[in-house]
Amino acid sequence: MVASPLEGWLRGVGLSGWSFRTFVFSYGLVHPPLEQAHWASLRRAGRLRGAVHLAFKAYHGLVLREFMHWEWWVPCLAIVACASLAWGWLDARLEKGFAVPACAHLVADLGLILAIWARMSGW
Repeated sequence: MVASPLEGWLRGVGLSGWSFRTFVFSYGLVHPPLEQAHWASLRRAGRLRGAVHLAFKAYHGLVLREFMHWEWWVPCLAIVACASLAWGWLDARLEKGFAVPACAHLVADLGLILAIWARMSGW
């Protein structure tokens, strides 16, 4: 699934030791609610909802393409697009409810971080 040697890439951008632990905390716990707040405000914008879902998918596709083989990348983009649609639907149904999309995003990002950590630890 992973196309890049993650440990070398992370060290190359200065993420090792404490900086990696700080990144794990930030990306796993702080980033999801902030990112959901950003995308939720765009999804609520009205006329551009379809474009927002496409932008969400494209942004995450660019990030994930750096690390994934294409045969995993394509289904992952479909999952990201479905997540955006589901989070937008939940946000609308829960009267601007933010907790469910933010928690779902948190679980997804924590899973990604744990997978990277496990791979780097040799699990």
